[in-house]
Amino acid sequence: KIGGLRQALPTVHLYKGLHATLVRDIPSTAVYFSSFEHLSLHFSTFTSGGLAGVLSWASCLPFDTLKTHVQATNTSLTASFKEIYTTRGLRGFLSGGVPLILRAFPVNGVTFVVYTEA
Repeated sequence: KIGGLRQALPTVHLYKGLHATLVRDIPSTAVYFSSFEHLSLHFSTFTSGGLAGVLSWASCLPFDTLKTHVQATNTSLTASFKEIYTTRGLRGFLSGGVPLILRAFPVNGVTFVVYTEA
């Protein structure tokens, strides 16, 4: 049926969390590439890429948690912030940080090696 998907999933849902995603991605991308450029003067590509990934994710983890909450609950940034803070405190914004950081180093290190050597 033509238009069935459009009726089942209005276009507005495709953009749910867009503002939260931009708040997370724009600064983290700046941290990612600028830290890689600086670190690559002192370390190997793999190490520089890994550390850049760790720095990038560490800098944006609270915003990533907020973005995920906005998308999962269909609430505003402000309402999501208040809910996370009142239910879990400041530590609530760091949910999943340890596995994220442990994954970030090898994934981003390999990414930069493959990208720069290709």
